[in-house]
Amino acid sequence: MKNSVLVLSLLAAIFLLAGCDTAKEAAEKAQEKAMEEMAERAGEEVDIDLDKNKMSVKKKDGGKEVEISKGKSRKNEEGLPGSDQVGGDEIDGVPRYPGSVKTDYVAAQGSQMNRYVADAQKAEVESFYKKEMKDGDWKLQAERDTGQEMQMLFKKGNRVVGVIISPSSRYRGNTAIELTSETR
Repeated sequence: MKNSVLVLSLLAAIFLLAGCDTAKEAAEKAQEKAMEEMAERAGEEVDIDLDKNKMSVKKKDGGKEVEISKGKSRKNEEGLPGSDQVGGDEIDGVPRYPGSVKTDYVAAQGSQMNRYVADAQKAEVESFYKKEMKDGDWKLQAERDTGQEMQMLFKKGNRVVGVIISPSSRYRGNTAIELTSETR
């Protein structure tokens, strides 16, 4: 299980960092095969399907499917995209910052990660999440402000939610928000 999470994390990182949205079908097939071989070397047999900005990973033994979606790779653009760049569910019971645009989505076996970008200051987003999570009966377990990045960890029952707020590297002058959720 631990090995599976590591392999899926590595595959997600490769997918999110690679410029898959510009790849043609032949390049996607080659990338799928390379990623499947990497997983096999790590002891996992998976079937990977890349489709533009979405990757599906399914264990060949009938295990659960993992879906990873990413927005178009844009570096240092001004302003926000006009709409969400990916689909995927919102995290149940966790508010979305008003006016934010979803840029990335990953979900697998009780865990989920959504990334957003918002035209707001870090302090505004931080205040929003502290208030809204408290109002939703989430308990703040830990927080860390590095000056550049604010990290908060909330708990409610057997669920843990991480909130990371930082300057957006993709959309200049905006704030990136990463929400992660895990059921323990």
